[in-house]
Amino acid sequence: MTRFTRYNAFDEPVSQAQGWLPYVFDQTHVANLVLSYRFANNITLGGVVHFNSGRPESGHLTSRTQREGTDRFGQPRWVRVDLDQVDRLPPFLRFDLRLSKAWAYDTFALEVYFDMLNVTINEEVVSFDYSYSGLTNTLTKKPSGIPLALPILGLKGRY
Repeated sequence: MTRFTRYNAFDEPVSQAQGWLPYVFDQTHVANLVLSYRFANNITLGGVVHFNSGRPESGHLTSRTQREGTDRFGQPRWVRVDLDQVDRLPPFLRFDLRLSKAWAYDTFALEVYFDMLNVTINEEVVSFDYSYSGLTNTLTKKPSGIPLALPILGLKGRY
C-alpha cells in the first residue's frame, strides 16, 4: 500500500490517498523466443525475439504521466495525473542474432562468435519529454528513447 498525493485540474495538491501501485520496474508482459540451429560444419546460427510491455510512467525512475490542462489564467500547461492513473510507456520489440563457429580437439574446444544485440536498432522509449512553447502557445509530448545496438565479437575456449 502506497500513500500518494491527488492533484486538481490546475496541478495543485488537494488531498492524500492510499492504494496499490505497480512497481517502478513492472512490465506486465515479457516474452522471449529463442531459435538456434547447428549446421554440420559446427557453425551455429541463432536468434532471439524479445518483447516487453512498458513500465509505469510514475515519475519514480523517469518521466511522470501528464495530461493537457490550463493554469488559473487559461494558459495551457501540463498537469500531473494521480499515481493510480499513470500510463505505461510503449511496448518494446527487439531481435538479437548470434553466429558462431566451433572447433573440438582432444583436450580442448574453441569457439569464435559474433553477437548482435538489437539487430533492427529499435528504440525503446524510456520516458516522455513534456514541454510548452510560449511562442506558439502549444504543449508537446515527445518520446525519449535509446536506440541501443551492441555488436560483440568473442573467443571462448574450454579445457
